[in-house]
Amino acid sequence: MLKEIIPSYIEDIAKRLHDPNQYGAASVMIGAGFSKNAIALDDNSNAPNWEELAIEMYEALYKEPENENEKIYWNKIKIRKTSGKNVLKLAEEYKVIFGRNKLDKFIEDKIKDSNYIPGSIHKKLLELNWRDVFTTNYDTLLERSIATISKKKNYKIILNQVDLPGSTYPRIIKLHGSIPAIKPYIISEEDYRTYPTKYAPLVNTVQQSMLETQLCLLGFSGDDPNFLNWLGWLRDNMGVNCPSIYLCGLFNGMSMSEKSTLESQNIVVIDLTYFVSNDSLNPHIDGILGFFNAIESYSKKNKSILDSVSYLHKHDVKTLEQSYYIDMNEKLKQIKIEISRYPVLPFNESKHFLNNITSHFDTILEAEDSYFKYSLIGNIVNILRKLYLPLYDHKATKLINLLGFYSVDSYKSDDERISQWFDMKMYLAEMYRVDWNEEKYCDEIETIEYHIDLLNEQQKIEFYFEMCKYQIANFDYMLVEKYLEKISSEGSFINIIRKACLFSQLGEIDKASYLLKKCSAEIAQRRYSEDVLAGLIGYLNLCQLSIRANSRDVDFIDDDLMNNKYNVKKIFNDIRGSLVNNALLAIDKRTSEKPGFNMNSLTVTYGTAPKVVTDSINDSFRYILFQDYLCLPLNFTDHWETISIAAKNLSNTSKNPFWKWSLIVRTNDEKSIDSLLTRELIVGSGKECARKLFDEIYELQRLFKIDDNYKSIYKILSKKSIYDVLSRVGLVAESNKVNEFLNMFFKLICLNDRLIVNDLNKVMSKISSRIDCEILKLQFSNIMSSPKGGVPYPTYFYNVECQEKIDAESKAVDKIILELSSHDVEIRDSAITKIVILEKYSNIVENTEAIARNIWCQIDSHGFPKSNIFNLQTWENLPYPNEISFDELYSRYLLNPRFPKCVEGNTIHGFGNVDYKIHSYMYVIYSLSSFQNNEKLNISWNKKMIKGILSYFIDYIQNERKLLNMGFDLFGTIKEAFKRYVFICDIVAVVVTQSIISNIYDEEILLMVKQINQIFEDENIPNLSLLVANKLVNADINSVFSSIVAQVMSVSSDDIRQAFISLDILLVYSKYVGSILDFQKNFVELISSIKYMDISHSRKILIHLSQIIERELFMNDEFAELIASELTNCFNIFNRVVNGVNKEFLEASYNLSKLSKKYYVSLKNNDVTIPDGFLKLISIIKESNDCDIGRIWKNIEV
Repeated sequence: MLKEIIPSYIEDIAKRLHDPNQYGAASVMIGAGFSKNAIALDDNSNAPNWEELAIEMYEALYKEPENENEKIYWNKIKIRKTSGKNVLKLAEEYKVIFGRNKLDKFIEDKIKDSNYIPGSIHKKLLELNWRDVFTTNYDTLLERSIATISKKKNYKIILNQVDLPGSTYPRIIKLHGSIPAIKPYIISEEDYRTYPTKYAPLVNTVQQSMLETQLCLLGFSGDDPNFLNWLGWLRDNMGVNCPSIYLCGLFNGMSMSEKSTLESQNIVVIDLTYFVSNDSLNPHIDGILGFFNAIESYSKKNKSILDSVSYLHKHDVKTLEQSYYIDMNEKLKQIKIEISRYPVLPFNESKHFLNNITSHFDTILEAEDSYFKYSLIGNIVNILRKLYLPLYDHKATKLINLLGFYSVDSYKSDDERISQWFDMKMYLAEMYRVDWNEEKYCDEIETIEYHIDLLNEQQKIEFYFEMCKYQIANFDYMLVEKYLEKISSEGSFINIIRKACLFSQLGEIDKASYLLKKCSAEIAQRRYSEDVLAGLIGYLNLCQLSIRANSRDVDFIDDDLMNNKYNVKKIFNDIRGSLVNNALLAIDKRTSEKPGFNMNSLTVTYGTAPKVVTDSINDSFRYILFQDYLCLPLNFTDHWETISIAAKNLSNTSKNPFWKWSLIVRTNDEKSIDSLLTRELIVGSGKECARKLFDEIYELQRLFKIDDNYKSIYKILSKKSIYDVLSRVGLVAESNKVNEFLNMFFKLICLNDRLIVNDLNKVMSKISSRIDCEILKLQFSNIMSSPKGGVPYPTYFYNVECQEKIDAESKAVDKIILELSSHDVEIRDSAITKIVILEKYSNIVENTEAIARNIWCQIDSHGFPKSNIFNLQTWENLPYPNEISFDELYSRYLLNPRFPKCVEGNTIHGFGNVDYKIHSYMYVIYSLSSFQNNEKLNISWNKKMIKGILSYFIDYIQNERKLLNMGFDLFGTIKEAFKRYVFICDIVAVVVTQSIISNIYDEEILLMVKQINQIFEDENIPNLSLLVANKLVNADINSVFSSIVAQVMSVSSDDIRQAFISLDILLVYSKYVGSILDFQKNFVELISSIKYMDISHSRKILIHLSQIIERELFMNDEFAELIASELTNCFNIFNRVVNGVNKEFLEASYNLSKLSKKYYVSLKNNDVTIPDGFLKLISIIKESNDCDIGRIWKNIEV
């Protein structure tokens, strides 16, 4: 072979190893000579080749004679017997004389496998991308090399033919046995004669490899018995069809006739002496190393064209000459051609290129407008879109100015210029869509559409894809279908997959699947480079996963290409990994606090965002734009959390967040929607965006049939997502729109689908705060005719303030009355909910008797009407028979409420409704005692009643004490029991206060109270309320206010609640025994301190203040002035932060609005003059961005 031809063969092997999908794969067979490259662990070891092994065998069989003449003959015979195939005969002799076991033991002893470790050449061999590595060697050097290679490859070790079935590439296949277990070692003449029959699967595997890959031989000489025999077997089987084999090694001693003979047998001799210098100390190693290095350098020589773009500094802009623009444009044209083969470019690997190309973009944008600038920017933009890079506003402005430099009509016939114009226009349109600047977006789209005849077919398709994306974001299903019809299902595979992705987003699964399968079949018929194939198959795989999340369709599996940098799925995960990492680093970095110079001060730093913050935002854009560019559906469950992170990061990057909201909504994931579409975000973003979202999604739901599956059928969104989102943004929707939504909702609940009850309950819970008198009147018929049983949806209309009486249809009322007598408690409770509404908002005088009879026809163990959802106070507000004595019923209930017991003897178990029962009891106590000004609800408070109640609680808390001493808090049992005891303490405190007010407190009651209090103290239960009640006995109460204030400042909600109950005890006691309390000043200080409290604290305090604000102490001009002033200060603080979107401040504002209204109404009812400051506060509240906050005052005349 001519020396000049060797590089051509090396390149052929390198291409196959570098890109087997495009050029075909390569396999290698390793002979004994390759083991010479191993590292010996002692100086006496030397891995033998065939000749050396044969000499050892000859000398064992034939002892060297002492006679010199005989010795000469002996040496001649040794040379003959240890050459070529004679070695096999020699081994056969050894086997016959010493036996098979001795022969195998001889091989093991001479090879000494454990005395060697793999050398660097072994590692380099396995780092190359061989399809299979065959070896005739007995040693384990190759197997042991796997763990040491830097490029981890999942080599399968095939020790014998039994391991072949089902094995996957790449493989190391031991053809002739393996030390120490796989015997016999193939070495004797008989072994080789019978090998093709006994080991046919191995022969067939090598033969198949020759057909499918380029087989290279390493470590064989021209007369190597293994080489000669394997060549013979393969030629016997394949004849003239035997493909060429590359025999690689040092063959400078091989004669031309030997080489010619081999070449006639399709053996290409690649003499690695080509890589050996004249002064080489180890030609064998240098030759093989040179061979491997040449293969590795091939990929470096063929480095990406992306590397041809270097960084451009901004100060270079003034020195740029025409030659720069020409050269750069030529590079970019080549890059555009190169990258057009891939769906997108790699994320990590293209960062350097992105940085460089962006430097040119930023710098050239600052240059004077010219033909060259126009052309260059247009080409750069084409690439930036493929790199899913956002276009920021200041650059967009410069791009607009550049587009104005030339009129598109002036170069209609210049395809290249049209292409550049189109890319710039599309880049702007895409970014305006993401910003949801509809006016500018429509301007760009209309301009492109006006000139659509100037576009080529691919550009038109790009335009139609853009329109599909816009309409999907707008939830316009029909228009998306219209534009999809314009996109061909033939041609570019990337376009076909994008179209399939859009069908997937629409919920057209069959259409998407058809396109993907068609695409997959056609790709399989093409021959692509590994990178291009990885991009296409990875894209196919992602789209398929979006269609059937749990599917592993064999046509779309990309496991073999999973780590390829162009694999779209890998790129997707790389971007996500970078975003998640930067998002974690960016937490709390947007502002920072550190100790200031002065005592007890902090320095708060605002200003330029740290790099991790900008990286997090940039990654968020690229993560979202990557999916947008490829039209990927947003239903990858493992990406939902990341999409939420990205959307939150970008929520403040646009004046109109509609596109970001649409993005999250289109995940169809309840958690993602819940994380972004919060009440505070909806309120803080203004009404326009939320109302548009409501309108668009409401129109989308019209495409569904009423009985379409609630969760599994999609038309961009599922019905579940539609109802969830509408119930959220309905918060700011107009009343007529909310009414339409509720009409739709009531039709849905008529299906009585038990599987969606919880979902619908959540929907009604969210929208209920928007219901006002106007909506109630419009929905009254739906409420009355709502399905019997199930969730009592009418309860969501209980708290609507409506002074007007609403007419109810007599037929509906008759049906409800009939349902009251049902023995199905769900149906009965559903009917009662409607009766409550009729009683409150309608006129049921005509039906009073029938309603009373049917409500009371079924009673519980306490003698009240049977119900699972209504408390005892309900019944006295509804019609009841004349013979009912509530005084008697309440007394019986208070003496024996029958709380569920969690402790029975030595057994502890749980009751889910025990807390509800105890809370209901507290409500009854409050309602029937002096704490509630209710003339309708009352009982006779006497000693028997007080002692009976206290006695019941002594027994109950004694029995339940084991819950507090379980030793471990299983499922929060101890924590819940502790809170229950605090609540019971408050009940006892109210009962004790009532006994003092009723003047029936005596020594016996005192002893019972002490017994109860001792239990609380023994179990470390907060007992402030009971201590305050005890202080009333001796009128020693002025000293307790400091303790109450201290507990008000507690972080525990239960402690705060107990503190306010303690405060209420003082207020109620003061009313009934005369104003002997002197804590007005302290109370003023408490009210004044609210604005300085942590918001999580102050919002709780506002709730509890509303429970005592109607007490007599506050019904005077002085307090009214003070409270109005302090509440105004608080609301101004809350409202400022609400505009920055904060849930707790929003809740605090809402609580303050309710408190203000309650106090205002109470002042009016008590003829107290309303201060001007209070009127001003009300005016401010009514103008709140949060409709719920302002709506509280809707029916209040000020």
